[in-house]
Amino acid sequence: DPKDVAAAVEKNRTAAATAAAVTARRDGMAEGMSASLLTEVAGLSTARKPVPAAAGKSLIEEVKASHEVKVERGEGGVPVGVEVVCILPSLMSAADANLEVSARYVHLTPGGGDDTMVIALPVPVDPDDVSAKFKKKDRRLVLRLKPSSE
Repeated sequence: DPKDVAAAVEKNRTAAATAAAVTARRDGMAEGMSASLLTEVAGLSTARKPVPAAAGKSLIEEVKASHEVKVERGEGGVPVGVEVVCILPSLMSAADANLEVSARYVHLTPGGGDDTMVIALPVPVDPDDVSAKFKKKDRRLVLRLKPSSE
């Protein structure tokens, strides 16, 4: 009968919790705790088995550096701005990064353990007209580039 099985399991759990409480009290680890509280706390560890992680899945996922490139277009589809957003989880300060911009590429060495990024730009840009802002809280570097007139 399922009720009998459940009652037996509960009886075993209670017995194990009581034994753990007695051991804790004997070893001096339960000073100041009432017997009922100690039994309840000790029973928490025997109440349920931990749920195993899904097979092949890690509970900790490594976050890698990434980037996204957006082209802002004006009238007639002419590019008027390029925005490059880089997520750099290992970068602590903008001073640790090395940034080089050419007409067609952004070369970024973020330091802090992330690999060098070479980002191809979809339109030619003016390498002398670049603004960069590092958002330390989000570990995000935002580059705004002006398309070249050539």
